[in-house]
Amino acid sequence: MDLRKIFGDIGKGGDAASGAFELFDKQFRRSIVKYLLRLRLTKADAEDVTQEIYIKVFRFSGQSSTFESPEAWLWSVVKNAALDHVRRRGSSDSSKFLFQDQDEIEQLPAPTLEVPAGAVDDCIERGVGNFFRSMPDRAAAIQMVLDGLSIREISKRIDRTEKATAQYLYESRKRLAPYVAPCGEYLGA
Repeated sequence: MDLRKIFGDIGKGGDAASGAFELFDKQFRRSIVKYLLRLRLTKADAEDVTQEIYIKVFRFSGQSSTFESPEAWLWSVVKNAALDHVRRRGSSDSSKFLFQDQDEIEQLPAPTLEVPAGAVDDCIERGVGNFFRSMPDRAAAIQMVLDGLSIREISKRIDRTEKATAQYLYESRKRLAPYVAPCGEYLGA
């Protein structure tokens, strides 16, 4: 069933809402929880955030006819709910979270990484983590590729055409490269 129709039925209330919500849960719960876990939330936190997302879906589903792209709206709600959860937990835990608000991070050139002998994996993990913190929207798009989503699915989530999405992913990979380049020097690349 179309997500716009699901949201519309949820917004109606009553039996229609109950059936539509069950369908929504069946179609999206796994993807939402998986996405939250990939953002390094614990299983319990991911379930809590999922419940918050469901509340927002119920609250705003009546306005679904105004959503240009219901799927893009949903994934925006998912990302924002995860960010809100991390903020509530405090700044000490936010360093474990892959994505942070763009406003909180200055767009600086990739940092120079020191690579201790035998720690190439750690170097790459730090470089990718720095990229994710610096460019959360681009990182989210790359994460969707890593999760096995097609260009078509990603384009729906980020509300772009398939061609624009492919270009955005290409540019995102190019912007990731300087963050992991110091690790290549260690490998002799």
